[in-house]
Amino acid sequence: MSEKTIKDAYANNPNVKFTEVKTHEEQNKALVEKYQVTWNALIIAKGDNSIEITQQAFANAINSPEKLTDLIKTEVDKRLQ
Repeated sequence: MSEKTIKDAYANNPNVKFTEVKTHEEQNKALVEKYQVTWNALIIAKGDNSIEITQQAFANAINSPEKLTDLIKTEVDKRLQ
């Protein structure tokens, strides 16, 4: 759902992209440490300006997907200003 939201809402914006980071891969070690990720996480970031919304994502993905979509868009838009 998160990837689809990014691709649909920001298809014409080259500054916004969805990136899946596999935490077990050595090349991602710096990101894993920076964001202190120990398992699945949803993080929206622009440089050092980031927010981790994993809890809200899990809480809304099934029963209120529109809330998650709105949250993702809100947080991405804040970082585009």
